[in-house]
Amino acid sequence: MPAGSLHYETKKTLQICTRLKSRLHSQIVLPAEEAFEALRTANWDQVTWKKPACIATPNCTESVQQMVQLLVDANASFAVRSGGHSPSPGASNIENGVLIDISRISEISLDTTQNLVRISPGVRWRDVHSILSPNNVTVVAPRVLDVGVGGSILGGGISYLSERYGLACDNAVEFEVVLANGNVVTANATSHRDLFWALKGGGNNFGIITKITTRTHPISMVWGGYRVYAADQLPAVLSAFATYQDTVDDPDANLLLSIPLSNLTRSGFILNLVYFRPLVEPAALRAFSNIPHVVDMTKVQRYEELLGSAPLPDLPRWGFRATSFSANDSLYHEILNDTFRAPELGAFSNITGGTFVFNMQPISRRIFQYGREGVGNPLGIRDVKQLWGAFSTGWWSADDDAQAHTLTKALVVRVETLTRRSGQHLDYLFMNDADWDQKVLQSYGDKSLSRLRQVNYKYDPTAVFQRLVRGGFKLESA
Repeated sequence: MPAGSLHYETKKTLQICTRLKSRLHSQIVLPAEEAFEALRTANWDQVTWKKPACIATPNCTESVQQMVQLLVDANASFAVRSGGHSPSPGASNIENGVLIDISRISEISLDTTQNLVRISPGVRWRDVHSILSPNNVTVVAPRVLDVGVGGSILGGGISYLSERYGLACDNAVEFEVVLANGNVVTANATSHRDLFWALKGGGNNFGIITKITTRTHPISMVWGGYRVYAADQLPAVLSAFATYQDTVDDPDANLLLSIPLSNLTRSGFILNLVYFRPLVEPAALRAFSNIPHVVDMTKVQRYEELLGSAPLPDLPRWGFRATSFSANDSLYHEILNDTFRAPELGAFSNITGGTFVFNMQPISRRIFQYGREGVGNPLGIRDVKQLWGAFSTGWWSADDDAQAHTLTKALVVRVETLTRRSGQHLDYLFMNDADWDQKVLQSYGDKSLSRLRQVNYKYDPTAVFQRLVRGGFKLESA
């Protein structure tokens, strides 16, 4: 952007911030105010830290309406943040524009008679679990407690409970949405049904979610936790993983295999195991117990305790990248062997704190079936047993941002070369694990993409959430 245009845009944004401040007072935080820096850097991933012109902190739906109307009238760029967990730059923060942080809208209302909970999207799942657990109910929610509610459901939302109940988006029964014109609509199976469908995985293309109603499910004590294995046990665990996918048909069982490929020989790898009954070493997961391990943190415990115990690397900068392919034992081994030899993996040693983790998420055909119930979802998941690969890259310095992204992309290209050659590659990309330059919405298939665009035009005919809300996975560029 030319210097003159940049100056004009900055001046225009400062004017809209002043106007917002005059209308909404303490709900608008300017850079000179004490609270600004903490809000600016509230995103989990430092890669996404930006310098907005001001930060709007609405405390109710009506405030969100006013903010949207003022911003659209001024043709001002803005971003929306619920939990701020996405590592995609610009998805939940913005440079020079207005950041709407909805964390102050913090309702959690449990309805035990209808087995529902109404949640504000800026709430963290940790807070939801703290309300639900004493009532012996839970929700289909991500495996990380500090993730915000809004973005995880709009991206699909995978959970250890997904084998029994589907994705988080499949469990949503209603959304309250502020549209681009400032109007509020309620989208569910009978009202604004098309919008309800689109929000179940369509990302931030349709409006600002101010309330989500989702199903609750009964839960008691569970068995599980994580085990650490030495590097030389990886072939055995991979084979057990493939056998589990091929032979186990138990929706109470789930797992996640995390392999830090960049330092495997030093740290080993982690297998997270969950069984949604208080049965020690259940038959569905017993194959993993017979493989020698160096750390065993499995036990009977409360579900939220299990979620809170998972080890997370302590690095300030992260990038994600997603892929998917059909379940295949020999392919798993081929991918790992090829990646170990990849020069890109060796190049991670030149990055301070460089960490490259391959997260293997087994997905059964149930996930496809749940996604077709009721209004369905737009995700386009195939009816096959599959693996969702989530590549997580961590590092220390902003100086390494570009190289980390380039190396991660190159490594995933290597993996997808193998999956395509073997005929096992799948197009679907899980939004919550995807990188900013991946074509997530395109991966849903032509039929879903066309319908998403139709819904978008119906509810946002002037393309506010394409033009002014630039971050995230946009229909405009799909």
